Amino acid sequence: ISGDYKDYLRKLMQGPDYGASIRFNITNGVTFGLHYDQFSSSNAMDAYAYDDDGNYYEGMVSDIHTITFIGVSMGALSASSRNGKHMLCLEALAGYLGYKDSAEEFGYKYTLSGHTFGLGLGMGYDYRLTQHIAIGAEASYYIGALSKVTYDDGTHKEIIDMGNSREGLQRFNIKGGIRFYL
Repeated sequence: ISGDYKDYLRKLMQGPDYGASIRFNITNGVTFGLHYDQFSSSNAMDAYAYDDDGNYYEGMVSDIHTITFIGVSMGALSASSRNGKHMLCLEALAGYLGYKDSAEEFGYKYTLSGHTFGLGLGMGYDYRLTQHIAIGAEASYYIGALSKVTYDDGTHKEIIDMGNSREGLQRFNIKGGIRFYL
């Protein structure tokens, strides 16, 4: 793989991530919740390639990746300061993990998509500004493996079974945000 293509792929690993979650305190320190998280990235570059017959192609290559997680969480408040302003939370996540790549190669557009069962872990820190508002940071890690993908170029749609060769969907996210306590 050329250095330019390695840089292209590296840039697809970074992008905005946003999400929302709602957690209910079941008992002292144990939470149950619903969680949504979406990561997206895109990149484009001018490229060239040779096919198996030696024909030369030149043009644009682009990708728009989206990875979506929707699931449930079970968490625990692992530490809280005496005054209640500082909190550290841990949670395990399970649910739907979806993937979509809208791509173009030398003028030929297609979409690859798939979904699977995903698992995740999250750890967050909150600092309460008021009784109901906190700011904080969170690190989360999601994992899943696609066994089938759907290829769609607008005229032809095909489900591709990857057999024993699975496509890994892994994400590590670091986020900051605002949390509301009701």
